[in-house]
Amino acid sequence: RARHEGRAVTPIGIVAVASGAGLSDALRGMGATVVVPGGPTFNPSTQDILTAVESVPQQEVLVLPNDGNVIGTAQQVEKLTGKHVRVVPSRSVPQGIAALAAYNFGAGLDDNAELMTRAAATVRTIEVTRATRDAAIGGVTVHAGQYIGLIDGDLHAGGDDPVQVVLDSLGQIDLSTADLVTIFTGEGSNPDIVRRLTEALAAAYPDIEVEVTAGDQPHYPLIVAVE
Repeated sequence: RARHEGRAVTPIGIVAVASGAGLSDALRGMGATVVVPGGPTFNPSTQDILTAVESVPQQEVLVLPNDGNVIGTAQQVEKLTGKHVRVVPSRSVPQGIAALAAYNFGAGLDDNAELMTRAAATVRTIEVTRATRDAAIGGVTVHAGQYIGLIDGDLHAGGDDPVQVVLDSLGQIDLSTADLVTIFTGEGSNPDIVRRLTEALAAAYPDIEVEVTAGDQPHYPLIVAVE
């Protein structure tokens, strides 16, 4: 259920999608008015997002789908409400957080949609989960139960060690302008894996700052944002 915080009403409402208490809190802390439960493996319906849009007091609303599979669903809402709605096509929660950081209180709906879309695109997201079946995509072969690394939603790495999967995925991203890597840990994540990952990142990328935050997201033990 969408939740409101007791805060001053901004001219533009912001509806974001996420699963996991930590990720939801991060979005609200950055200015999201309402967080709709959902994300990978659990996509909200158009009705879920529409209900959230209708629930906010503002007549102008920005929607952050935060998942590639939710963008189309969110775009349906524009046609179903009397409110003015713009979808910022964020493909992950880290992209949504970057978009919120770019929100300009002095700008209108369309300008903010453009600013936030550009900001979201500056973040690359690696999501680590387990393969539910054997798959061979784009030269990457994984077996059911192995860890896989998705870069902005597409499979790019796989293997038995989630730390190596993150490192293999990072090797396929241009890090020349990166200065921050944020690790969002999933619910029940293994502290030893997180420790090994932070140590490996410090050794491989000494010039890049590494932060760890509890995302509590289900199904994805690690979400790694590069910006």
